[in-house]
Amino acid sequence: MHRHADNLDLFDLTPIARNSDPETSHEAADEYTETGDREKDMRRMQRMVRNNPGLTAAEYSVLLYSFGMDFYKAAHLPHKRLADLEVAGLVEKGEPRRCSKTGRRVHTWYIAGAAPMVSVTLTGFEAGGGVSSVVISPTENANELTQAVADWSDS
Repeated sequence: MHRHADNLDLFDLTPIARNSDPETSHEAADEYTETGDREKDMRRMQRMVRNNPGLTAAEYSVLLYSFGMDFYKAAHLPHKRLADLEVAGLVEKGEPRRCSKTGRRVHTWYIAGAAPMVSVTLTGFEAGGGVSSVVISPTENANELTQAVADWSDS
């Protein structure tokens, strides 16, 4: 089940400060959440993922910086708020790939339920000369895969 963005419960999200962090870090974390800045940044990150699906956290950082966000905030915001959005069920990890910025193999990010599926071929009995296989392209999501399987099995 995916949550709608208007129903964020920030108390269920990942903690911002670790137990071992100093008191000032906990105060800053509380203020960031209580003032609404954390939710605002989550919504900003959610829009970035919706408008630019399939990027890595580092690629989102570069994009935010290119849009004029402060360098420090752009460097850290995606990693932290993507984790919050994932816990909230609003985004999900896609297939890992080599990041164009870090060179490392890392996960990509998508709006929940919209991550592309790996290409799959289903083969089976031909029903009255019908189609015996279905290929699901990498751009189709899980709902389309389910519908394709249902359509295929009915043929």
